[in-house]
Amino acid sequence: MFAQLENWVRGIFGWEPSASTVNERGVQLYQQGQYREALADFDRAIAAAPFLAWAWLNRGTCRAKLGEFQRAIDDYTKAIEIDPRWPTAYNERGLAYFDLRLDAQALADFQQAISLNPRELNFVVNRAAVCVALGQFDQAIVDASYVLGQDVRCVAAYHHRSVALGHLGKCDQALADADCAVALSGGSATYLFHRAGLYLRYNRHAEALADAQRTLSREPGIAAAWQASGTARYLLGEFSQAENDLSECLRLAEDDVLAANNLGAVQFSLGKFAAAEAQWLATIERSPEFASARKNLAWMRATCPDEQFRNGREAVELATQALGMIQWDQPAWLEVLAASYAESGDFDSAIEWQQKAIEQLGADEESSTGRRLRLYQSQQPFRHVCRPGESVELIPGARPIAMTGKAENINRA
Repeated sequence: MFAQLENWVRGIFGWEPSASTVNERGVQLYQQGQYREALADFDRAIAAAPFLAWAWLNRGTCRAKLGEFQRAIDDYTKAIEIDPRWPTAYNERGLAYFDLRLDAQALADFQQAISLNPRELNFVVNRAAVCVALGQFDQAIVDASYVLGQDVRCVAAYHHRSVALGHLGKCDQALADADCAVALSGGSATYLFHRAGLYLRYNRHAEALADAQRTLSREPGIAAAWQASGTARYLLGEFSQAENDLSECLRLAEDDVLAANNLGAVQFSLGKFAAAEAQWLATIERSPEFASARKNLAWMRATCPDEQFRNGREAVELATQALGMIQWDQPAWLEVLAASYAESGDFDSAIEWQQKAIEQLGADEESSTGRRLRLYQSQQPFRHVCRPGESVELIPGARPIAMTGKAENINRA
């Protein structure tokens, strides 16, 4: 409609709208979601008035919306050249850098924006987000806490502080902030999914499953939420449902290493040994630094009820490699090495490592860990058999790996 009216006026009167007018029209089109049309207007405004900083910034924001982040950065840089003391331009360029995972550059721009306008809370929230991505968790907490001191209903500040607290192992505080983010956002999928990850990390598996399922009811295409749901179901012993959820995750994101590893554990528990073996071998080939797949395959080689999948020598080799990759800091994994030695016939070593596992885990004599020691003392290897109706035993060391990745819901001013 704007274009038709403009063409009519041009044809009758030879009138050309000002660059400012075209820029404002582009803003209106942008607000209506007509990004390509808005981009065309910003192009025209810049052609007519190359020193109109607002037009450069607006075109950058439009390009960022279209996923053209590097071109957006170029436009923001031009706006900064025209007006070097414009904090919004630094903030917007920081957002584009953040989208490209150029976190150091993003941090520099957010800091510059804050130095020019320290009262703008959005800039501080954005710095908190990029500090999380850079692993600067203490600074992220300082920034988020400052924002919440000014605005107690800032959802993103609760979220970023929760992520930072979670990485620092401050469970109760992280969950309290996650609860606030979920409540204030009305149950946003992003914040539900984050809280599901916290629940998994802190072994609250039923609550993790509930949040993962709520996430998927809102956004069923989130592959990582299927992974969280499947992992929680595995840890709860719901193997058939876990297999379905993890398979759906891999359908959506075939390179999800954790989902593939956990699917192997589920299939092993279901007695689908060939499928489990294939998952772990593929995971090791795809991500040789992923220790858990080696540990799980070692357990199969040591304890599988089907002898065609057992190999004591290979089990010892895999378990030793896996423990070395994690600097031997997971006591439960020592059980895998002990079982591997038992399968190889070296019961002295099996007893030694099982005793170390018991000491480090603080396990009692009647636990599965204690019972395995007595088995090795009687010169017998362990067989991991899942029988319907019996209590479920997971592969030792079964635990979710903490969710990582850059923080979401960064604010655009």
